[in-house]
Amino acid sequence: MCVYNRRLTSQLSLISDGKTRMVLNEGSSSGETWIREIDAAERAKQKNDRAWKFVLDQIFIAGDRRSVKECVYRGEGNANLVLALPCERKVVRFRKSLPGKADPDGGEARTRQENQFLRVVILRFLGEYVQPPEIIRGRPEDMALLSEAIRSLRPESRRGKDIVEEYVTKYVDYAFLPAKLTDSLQHYHCSRPTFCVEIKPKQGFRHESDEQFQRCTYCLTQYSKMNSGVIKSRSTYCPFDLFSGDAERMKKSIHGLLKSPQNNLRIFKNGNIIYDCNSNPDDLEYILGEWFVASRYRSMEQYLKIFVRLVSTALLREFHHTPMNESAYCPLARISSQDCDNETRIEQELVVKAKKLLYLSDYECNFIGGDLLPDSVLGRIRRMQQLPYYSTDIVYKIYLKYIRIWNDNSIYSSMIRMHSSKKNELPIRIVELCERCESARTKDASSAAYSSVNPSESTNTLKPKIPGTNGNNSTASADFRSNTLDRNLDETEGEINIAITNDELRALQNYLLATTAKDCSILMAFQEIDSACIPNVAEPNVVETDQLSFLVNVGILDLDPKSIHCIKKHRKRDINVLVSVTKILEKEV
Repeated sequence: MCVYNRRLTSQLSLISDGKTRMVLNEGSSSGETWIREIDAAERAKQKNDRAWKFVLDQIFIAGDRRSVKECVYRGEGNANLVLALPCERKVVRFRKSLPGKADPDGGEARTRQENQFLRVVILRFLGEYVQPPEIIRGRPEDMALLSEAIRSLRPESRRGKDIVEEYVTKYVDYAFLPAKLTDSLQHYHCSRPTFCVEIKPKQGFRHESDEQFQRCTYCLTQYSKMNSGVIKSRSTYCPFDLFSGDAERMKKSIHGLLKSPQNNLRIFKNGNIIYDCNSNPDDLEYILGEWFVASRYRSMEQYLKIFVRLVSTALLREFHHTPMNESAYCPLARISSQDCDNETRIEQELVVKAKKLLYLSDYECNFIGGDLLPDSVLGRIRRMQQLPYYSTDIVYKIYLKYIRIWNDNSIYSSMIRMHSSKKNELPIRIVELCERCESARTKDASSAAYSSVNPSESTNTLKPKIPGTNGNNSTASADFRSNTLDRNLDETEGEINIAITNDELRALQNYLLATTAKDCSILMAFQEIDSACIPNVAEPNVVETDQLSFLVNVGILDLDPKSIHCIKKHRKRDINVLVSVTKILEKEV
């Protein structure tokens, strides 16, 4: 097929099946640019195809697209499924969807925005503890085969969703040590296994406005899990003990995780899960005995002592020193929770009853925080959790006001622009907001952009206030006394001018960022080494305890941007937790 560029009559480009090109050019630089762009696109496609083929070759048994290699299934959550590629020390994450619910673009826009969010926003908080993924585009036919092939490996409760989206992400596998550490030891013929401890530390900081109860969010959620039958007894783990930095309190928290891992602790050996919530606690002694090779035949108490010291040291040590985004911690204007009406506040009778029963139960979390080194992994995560965002009542109120205007794409696009700017100023594009508000008024409430909003549950504050119409309401003027939301309709130009305050928008964004920091996972990989190997390794990556030496590497995963609709889910969760607290403690107290 011949393609003629009429603007460049002296140039003829012949493209055959995207493989053969012949260019006759008589000095046109624009023609050369055009050809270079085609070549670049073709090279990118070929690179992607090679990467995808490499992924498939590691997942499937050679030549058989129905049989999967047993060791590759790593696990899954509600939204994503993860398969490991051991020989490459990488993991591939696939997005899951209900049948017929996949994004029309195969997940491209969402995947690219998530990747940009990690690179532009998260890296400024967590630094080199985070390695953004590579994006690969797969083929729909392979997704269908893969989904069917791994079905037997997946828990029954997770099989309602399948792998359907074409765009996947490939991450560093923190269950292994990076090659830059192990390559320096090759001539020592170190063949000892690599063990990895994964901890979901949860919330280790709470804002002043949320200091209502004697127990932290994690410990309160244990009542909800008991009430629903997910667990039989409450865990003794408390995130505030882990984040304290105090040796005894950290020891107590790690013992609590080992005794009741739930979904907050997993141990890997060479990339395979060997201890989690489904394991028998009696297996732990054998696992630790295998791990600490040079100290075999010690007692279980001694094994636990080594384990606690090893994990604590990794959590408290500064591995990376990259600048943090301190300008993101600017304070917000003071707003009292009393400004919230009954519709946006949790029922006070329920709150008072739960507080009384918790007081009578004679147990409380220790909220005294310790001094963590700022560039330790715990220090970085806790600092991110400290982003200012008002109380949860006020965040929920802001959510209700703007949910018809803002969706996940607009929230994170604005956040990425803000963190990209040198001054970290909050960019508010009024035209973009106008378009979204107008779209929200005219589109059906069940459209894809606002699929999580139920019109019957929306408040009148979500409706634009337009002069000359009945869109006004009595509660809108009292929403924020010092920062009112003004909406004016210019009938001639058909635009709506929306002034959302910087504090309101930043409160939403900071809440979502803090929530991401509360749900992330810390992975610590260890390999026991001989003392002779130590001079060949950078000092921060060696831990010595109880006459044993270990290589160590620490990374952070599970940092996906949270949907704005998680605010609504959290409100339901908080209510359910308080109901569970009262129901259980009424029997115990």
